[in-house]
Amino acid sequence: MTVGPRWVAIGKVTRLHGVRGCVKVFPYGDSLERLQPGTQVHLGEVGREPLHALTLTSITRRNRFLVVCFAAIDSVAEARTLVGRELGLPETLLPPTDENEYYHFQLLGLPVRTVRGTELGTLTSILDAGAHDVYGVTDAADREVLLPALADVVLEVNLKDGFVLVDPPEGLLDDL
Repeated sequence: MTVGPRWVAIGKVTRLHGVRGCVKVFPYGDSLERLQPGTQVHLGEVGREPLHALTLTSITRRNRFLVVCFAAIDSVAEARTLVGRELGLPETLLPPTDENEYYHFQLLGLPVRTVRGTELGTLTSILDAGAHDVYGVTDAADREVLLPALADVVLEVNLKDGFVLVDPPEGLLDDL
């Protein structure tokens, strides 16, 4: 059995745009925006193999969304079949990150511990709060704490050993 590259979702098609088969995509980070026309992305669903490859012809930012057009998708009817699906790339084709930058898939599932040695739980969600991300950490009792992803709160992300070290603000964990 051959195991292929891991597929990583880079955005979700949310709605149609115009009458020429373009769609609006909510990007997960800036990976999609960094791609050039002619690049192949894959259409699929979370946790499943991609359905098929699509070739980008244009990408234009519209506020928090991207308007994306694909070769061979040139009608509203064809574009409608893309809505609700995710766009992905093999992990090996993702643009490199800068120091202290991570893809969401690298962080989700990591254990989170405090500087005092307390295991908070698992990083289960990443929310875009505008100025910064917010990490959702769920403990064994299924309680969630939200941590601002700021340098003075998230002290270390250790992908090699697989953990996130945090120093939560005073009072944040009092109810746990």
